[in-house]
Amino acid sequence: MKNYFVQTLCRVKQENYDPGQQVPIHEQDTYPMYQEIQNLSYSTFKHFMEGDWEYVLLEEEVSHVFEVFQQNFRKIYDLWNKEPCNILFTGLDTTMIQPTEIFGKYDKFTMFNHSDPKRSPNFENNFNCDVRYYPATMDKKWMDYTMEKIDTLKVWSDEQDIYNDMLWGQGVNVEEVLDPKMAYQGHMIPNLEQNIEAGNSWNGIHINDAHIVHWHSSRGIANRVQLFNSICEWLEVPIHNV
Repeated sequence: MKNYFVQTLCRVKQENYDPGQQVPIHEQDTYPMYQEIQNLSYSTFKHFMEGDWEYVLLEEEVSHVFEVFQQNFRKIYDLWNKEPCNILFTGLDTTMIQPTEIFGKYDKFTMFNHSDPKRSPNFENNFNCDVRYYPATMDKKWMDYTMEKIDTLKVWSDEQDIYNDMLWGQGVNVEEVLDPKMAYQGHMIPNLEQNIEAGNSWNGIHINDAHIVHWHSSRGIANRVQLFNSICEWLEVPIHNV
């Protein structure tokens, strides 16, 4: 069985958006910083992720950030349908911080932890979509669902809502899927010394027990580049260029 670890690095030409689309504010010209963070993120997974797996980096120049979401829907759909395989997708703003086995451990499409806010107008449990696992055994109708919804994106949260539809549509309950160590949300932590207790309280576990941390670069990429360098130095992770 093939196992794929997938990330996306796109140059987005448009940097000013209709406020009604609710796209988070970014610094200008962030692509070079995302190139750096991609190397750092991939390096942590290469260092710690167990099993046999192949890395796939989806790269494309797009006009709008919503096209990144659409590319992910389309290319993951094609990859999953090409052959029996398991797919782990993470955003570039994630790090793996200790040895972790993931491939073959889940039989349904899954995400692992709440987003911020934890509850949304559409979902009692609003899960974060930056770490997603697509097993070979998941129901194909949920892959088809992404293609049905690919042209419906109107606001930033629509992408995550589609993945929440897929997760909860499988009939799972929150106790079955909530596993914050696999997607610890570090949005309130600016560095390795500040706000750790707040992060632990929000996630319900200590960050030292986490396996994957999502650092929310859409809230400030420059700080995250510095943080990722500190993490790799702290964990003695060799830096690999893809």
